Amino acid sequence: MANILSIIPYSFYPRIGGGALRCFHILKEMARDHVVYVLSPQTFSEFNIDDDTISKNIHLLSIDQHSKFKSYINSLLPDKYADAINYRFLQRKLSGSANLFYLKSYTALSSLLTEIKFDIIIYENLEALSYFRDTISRFQPNVKHLYDAHNVDSELWEQQAIATGENKYKIYSKNAYQLEKALTENVNFFFCCSEEDKIKIERLNNFRIRGRIIPNGVDTIGKKYDPFKKEKIKYNIIFCGSLDYLPNKEGLLWFYKNVFPILIHNLKSLKLTIVGNISNYQSYKNLLNDPAIDFVGRVEAVEPYYNNASIAIVPLLSGSGTRLKILEAMSLGNPVVSTTIGAEGLGAVNRTHIFIEDKAEGFASAIQHLLENDILFKETSMLARKYVEDNFEWSLIGNKIRIELNNLLDA
Repeated sequence: MANILSIIPYSFYPRIGGGALRCFHILKEMARDHVVYVLSPQTFSEFNIDDDTISKNIHLLSIDQHSKFKSYINSLLPDKYADAINYRFLQRKLSGSANLFYLKSYTALSSLLTEIKFDIIIYENLEALSYFRDTISRFQPNVKHLYDAHNVDSELWEQQAIATGENKYKIYSKNAYQLEKALTENVNFFFCCSEEDKIKIERLNNFRIRGRIIPNGVDTIGKKYDPFKKEKIKYNIIFCGSLDYLPNKEGLLWFYKNVFPILIHNLKSLKLTIVGNISNYQSYKNLLNDPAIDFVGRVEAVEPYYNNASIAIVPLLSGSGTRLKILEAMSLGNPVVSTTIGAEGLGAVNRTHIFIEDKAEGFASAIQHLLENDILFKETSMLARKYVEDNFEWSLIGNKIRIELNNLLDA
């Protein structure tokens, strides 16, 4: 039984959103065989693993319980300047602005690294890798490092730079690119969500590092599948995803402008339910005022909304990684209509497990065809559910995770 430290620099419970779900299930699967410590801003009051046996092997270190690192410099200078100096000192850097997450984490992390010898460190995003990798290596030089790539971040930020014209995304993309191409020097290997992402990251590193595909998954055992659901809610379609995430925003607004008018013209009673976290309502004001749209916002559980919808739409025009929302919809019996980018990395067969269309007319036609053809709807629903059960059930993915961790431990 190994000691594993997972660094997740964001809250991941309740399990809302693809990143949170991935982190949560990877923790659960690792904890079946190993003791797992989690460094995160997640609070103790929110956090709960719903399997008591596994939860005994998971220990949360919430930085919410710790004050930031301070030195004698804090008694001489205002916090703004003292934090910057302390950050540079701890990071062994001559420049750089203070990162408060790092400064709040350092006290808890340094104490933990002094007390417990770890076998593997897992970084759940590039930010965590860039901030903590060198610090951890100074305390434990022989520990093995693993990066979990939810996306190819440099590609994702570059897409956003092009879509918005904002320079900050170009900077994000450049920084991510430098980190991704230096993985060979910083980690022993990496997880990723798809074969496409694996090849991209390995190519950036001149194939000097190996990646392992750990796809996003679904707990199909716990999700009820109703093959007759269409008869109940035939003309209600659903979009689910964070509305603050730029690819979701871009895709949903494209759908509303180009696809939805076609559907409403042909299907007068059609309703669109939109579920997802949102902070900027201004971008969606036209949708909020549309009587054909039920704008739900953030919810604690998305399953009831899928159960009250027929077709799930994923009209993404940019992004990276694989879409857990597609797998969720499939597992609950909702046929999915997606763009090529939305369906990337899943291996689902077009017009068998999913309908893939990149043009507005084709996207609208696929939705209407599924709604009006009961046999096609039911067949797609059943085949999609079976595809998820056979390829993306978390218990199956968990076996892959444990095998790869054992390989890393033995290397």
